[in-house]
Amino acid sequence: MASLAEWSPLRGRLRAGGWVVDIWHEPVHPGAVSFDDYLVTTLPGGRLRLAAIDAAVNEAAGLRGRLWGHQATGEVRAQLRHVPTLTGALARAHHNLFDASRPPMFNPMAACMAVDLDLEQPSGDFAQAGDCEVWVRDAAGWHNRTTPALASEASRAWRAWLAANPGVSPARRWRAQAHLLGDPAAWTCPAVGAFDQITPQVGVFADVEEVVVTSDGARLTRRALERGLRPHLEDSLQRTPPDHPHPWPHGDLAVLHARYQPQDDPQH
Repeated sequence: MASLAEWSPLRGRLRAGGWVVDIWHEPVHPGAVSFDDYLVTTLPGGRLRLAAIDAAVNEAAGLRGRLWGHQATGEVRAQLRHVPTLTGALARAHHNLFDASRPPMFNPMAACMAVDLDLEQPSGDFAQAGDCEVWVRDAAGWHNRTTPALASEASRAWRAWLAANPGVSPARRWRAQAHLLGDPAAWTCPAVGAFDQITPQVGVFADVEEVVVTSDGARLTRRALERGLRPHLEDSLQRTPPDHPHPWPHGDLAVLHARYQPQDDPQH
């Protein structure tokens, strides 16, 4: 099994403390550049930090929008590597990305789910900005601890627009998104860099056996996780959903799957 310094940037496995972490990181199609990123690092205080980061690529801004995407993921990742607290890291990244002189949703932006695990205990805490997800499994099964990123009314309006406008260009889709969702009130949990204030959703968990941290491209459900994460990623993601904005089966993907397996546990 790889050490923390030896894991593969595309697919790999590492052990840190009592946790074994599997990593998936794939672009939208072979040869593409991924706008999703991830972080796996240890921190002082006996913590293992995991994060899935998903850039919001402004297709209406052309090349500049793509550069903003890379800027956003890089900034969030850099702050999570060094700032001790999850909310402090997201707040610092937000401060560096948001520019009040730009129109709504025309800043570098990135969704993020960041988790701090206790290296030697099956517990942790998380901070969410945007539509990345965290799932945990305890003795009762799988639980989605994610807060819906959009407020319910805004989510209905956006789904209705997508249903009424199939096959639109990415640029038109982004302009519609900025029009319909460019108000902070449309969001329960906006991405880093989106609006003047950042309001991460936070939570804690304990006595868990598994934790999955993912960008929204994984399309997870409880049934999929009960079936198995690997079969879901390698099978289900080959089928393109009806409202998917690309001709390829899945979007950019960053998935971290942590299992609590203490080395002195005779079962592992």
